[in-house]
Amino acid sequence: SFVYTLTNSGQSSLTWSINQSQNWATLSAAVGTLPPGGSTNVTLSLNSGANNLSSGSYADTLGFENTTSGTGTITRTVNLTVKEPGILAVIPVGDYSSSGTVGGPFNPTSFVYTVTNSGQSSLTWSISQSQSWATLSSTDGTLAARSSTNIILTLTAAAANLAEGSYGNLLTFVNTSTGAGNTQRALTLQVAPLAVSISLAERGTDYFRIGFQGYPNRSYTILVSSDLAAWATAGTVTTGSDGKVIYDAPASSSTTNVFYRVKLVD
Repeated sequence: SFVYTLTNSGQSSLTWSINQSQNWATLSAAVGTLPPGGSTNVTLSLNSGANNLSSGSYADTLGFENTTSGTGTITRTVNLTVKEPGILAVIPVGDYSSSGTVGGPFNPTSFVYTVTNSGQSSLTWSISQSQSWATLSSTDGTLAARSSTNIILTLTAAAANLAEGSYGNLLTFVNTSTGAGNTQRALTLQVAPLAVSISLAERGTDYFRIGFQGYPNRSYTILVSSDLAAWATAGTVTTGSDGKVIYDAPASSSTTNVFYRVKLVD
């Protein structure tokens, strides 16, 4: 709003009026009378019409008229600059994906989103996600006009606990100032089954030792066969946090043509 003080410096009363060229501002009074030496304040306020203006520069010319004698009649200009609101944009425009085996590792493990404000006004933003196996470097903030910031999404340790399958994480980017540019991005995580590897770790004259790699902290049944047709249970082992374990075969199994395999205990 803007305040104009109208005064009568003469020795006779006068009547006055104000006209304007635009309708996006409203006068507190448009006509009146001033006694000799009197004064009054008139307020010009922006109205709801200003909210409907597109970005650009606007001018309202006010004509102050002494309708009694014309003395002192003058104009004033009100300039209004309407800035483009903050507009949110997220780079890249496509989605991300990552893959790996149960327990990890995954590739890649982190992703960068560039959040930008292409408008002429500042904006506030927020990000939410649908899953807990990833974390964001920041979930909200403020962007000045024509500025940007990088947000990093990183897979957490919880991703290593996921079973075999395909998982989706939906990220929602919100312009909390105006809603302009609200968007979403998807992250797909493919978790493949872990192939168990088995090998001869050590062999003696009357024994041999088997080492294999499997899921971390899981139990496996050791099966033995001499003909690859009939299999018998030889024992049960539990892997460590690195998924590795050593199994010492019985002395009676140290002959040739003995086959071993492992089976994950449900």
